[in-house]
Amino acid sequence: MQENRNAFQRFRVFDSDPMNELCDQVISLVQELTNETPAVCGSVAKIFGGQLEEDYTPKDVDFVVSRWAFRQLLWKIPTEITGVKMIEQNPNRIILFTDYRHCIEIWNLSEPQHLTYYQNEILYKDYGKEN
Repeated sequence: MQENRNAFQRFRVFDSDPMNELCDQVISLVQELTNETPAVCGSVAKIFGGQLEEDYTPKDVDFVVSRWAFRQLLWKIPTEITGVKMIEQNPNRIILFTDYRHCIEIWNLSEPQHLTYYQNEILYKDYGKEN
């Protein structure tokens, strides 16, 4: 199954429309640069999976990609992305500091993941299947 474009905007994951647009843009950018779909992890994934209440306000959104895709992103990610004021690259994550109150982090996959789809559209790490 492949997620549809603009799913963050359609589901209004964040109260901020520009932030939802940026998340959709980042997903498309990662797919374009690596041919891999990033999976949401962290608190947003826990909201999708029901481990956190839907009214929980996340401070950022985390994505995870394979080690290969992460290395590709380190070399290929554009230095200027509309809505992003600064990009910080570390050995295990790339942080996009946005013009909005949230950050976007792309993490290097370091362990096997239990992945599923939110509303059949957004790939995310299912924390409920870890036990």
